[in-house]
Amino acid sequence: MDGWNRKILARRLLNVDDAASEAVSRRLNELFPGHVGTAGLHFLEHEYLDVPGAPLLAPADIAAWNQALEPPPRDLTQPPP
Repeated sequence: MDGWNRKILARRLLNVDDAASEAVSRRLNELFPGHVGTAGLHFLEHEYLDVPGAPLLAPADIAAWNQALEPPPRDLTQPPP
């Protein structure tokens, strides 16, 4: 567990600014036995959604972004390039 993620999980699970990896892992195991990895990912995801370090895209631009990623339609009357 890297330092950044450990601190996020310590804040969310233990209500402290930082804690040893073992303490964070122990708390995850207590709360989510058998699902520690998935639970940890959800906590981290929510942290990044709530407080993004550097937003990459405004939510209003998501449709335009997805559309830009789509390849342009090919003219089926023309031979492939």
